[in-house]
Amino acid sequence: MVQTSMGPIVDRTKENLSSSDVAIAQTRRLVLETIAAYEAGRLPPGSARTPGGVFVPQPYDATIDAGESWRDLQPAS
Repeated sequence: MVQTSMGPIVDRTKENLSSSDVAIAQTRRLVLETIAAYEAGRLPPGSARTPGGVFVPQPYDATIDAGESWRDLQPAS
């Protein structure tokens, strides 16, 4: 993995994300899940040593109506 600082932390709660941001958001989520797993003493997501097999989250696209929040979206299982 390669990481580059994005500079100071800023409030991104009002960002309007587009489909080109999906991969970046998924990568950030995977990095955070990996850190949380490490801190809890578990194997990271996608580890070849995971007994249940490899899990890699998949990005998805959605269209939402005015007034809806992207935070409320749930990917299809």
